[in-house]
Amino acid sequence: MQARIIEDFAPRFAQNSIVLYLGETAKKIIRIEEEIFDELEIEVSEHDKLPDVVLLCRENNRLFLIEAGNSHGPVRKKSMLYLEIMLTK
Repeated sequence: MQARIIEDFAPRFAQNSIVLYLGETAKKIIRIEEEIFDELEIEVSEHDKLPDVVLLCRENNRLFLIEAGNSHGPVRKKSMLYLEIMLTK
């Protein structure tokens, strides 16, 4: 599913974006661009609370937080709160 996000979603909705984070449900980190997170002053302390894919489009200053799939429904309130805190520091 993450591959489809990068191959299909990104070119259509997040053109020229870069992959900052790519994880999978087994709590494995496939890719993380720590230097860019640091540059953006985003402290990532708990990788398991990040969505499956994080894209950055520098052209329009957008950060895309994408869940590839969740068998438990929408993003949990706890995870949403963590993301809000992480991005407002």
